[in-house]
Amino acid sequence: GTSICDLMAVTDCLTGYEIKSDLDNYQRLDRQIKNYDKIFDKNYIVVGQQHSTTIEKRLPFYWGIIVVMNDHVHVARKAQHGKPSLKNKLNLLWKIELKNILCRLNLPPCTYKSKDYIIQYLLSENQENQINNALLYELMHRDYSIFNARDYTFYSNTIETRTSDICDSVPAEEFIDSLSEQDLQQITLDQWINLYTKAKKLQQTKEKYPGLYFFTLKYDECYPNGESPAQFFSRVTTGFENFVNKYNDKTVILVTHKGVIDILMTILYKRQWSNKAMPIMHIGCGESILIDIIDDDIYINDINEL
Repeated sequence: GTSICDLMAVTDCLTGYEIKSDLDNYQRLDRQIKNYDKIFDKNYIVVGQQHSTTIEKRLPFYWGIIVVMNDHVHVARKAQHGKPSLKNKLNLLWKIELKNILCRLNLPPCTYKSKDYIIQYLLSENQENQINNALLYELMHRDYSIFNARDYTFYSNTIETRTSDICDSVPAEEFIDSLSEQDLQQITLDQWINLYTKAKKLQQTKEKYPGLYFFTLKYDECYPNGESPAQFFSRVTTGFENFVNKYNDKTVILVTHKGVIDILMTILYKRQWSNKAMPIMHIGCGESILIDIIDDDIYINDINEL
């Protein structure tokens, strides 16, 4: 909450990168170190040449140091594993991602339980390694469209990179591959400058739109570079009408995400939808409902686990 990570790498562990240019000072560094240590397995600080002679004494021994020189990038010290809290790491996940972990570990779905309850339940299972691996998997495969959230991820397993209009597209292999333990020395000065610029843009975006989420928008207010709740509702209702007309005489399975389901439930129950309202029916991860549409009558059966 009080610190914004410049870059987070998700591999077989979570690695945080704090970037300090020659124009930055150390005023917030102590607080940033404490906050990074709560979350990340490894941490690096990236500094310019001006800070290269003074940064080591300001860091814990297990933090890594990357120095950006005029003509090359030098890994002055490799990062060692810290001792982050698994609870803090689980708090990075959305509730639906925590439910995915429950399913993956063959645990009860905790359908009507809060996020805090699910986290405490997972911690009580004493499966730290399995939970940590599942956590990494969820972060690697996060679907930002669920909450109409921005995706600033660079993917290392494909040259296709998903970014917003605010952060211009950059080939993934130029960054994440170079940020691995084996290839850190290969990243160029221009790449670090470009990466730092993007991190600053991301930070400015978060500062410009603090607390902005889909449910906080006015009905006709567009998300930055996105759609408004009204446009989202129109898109879903039009698509559903076409869907029903196309498969009117067939039994179909519709797999979709929570935002669409909430709108469909209001249609089926003939209620008014709002992005600020609580959903009519909570359908958890791995659950399904059976809906029979006979003539103009709608029959909604109980929720079942898949």
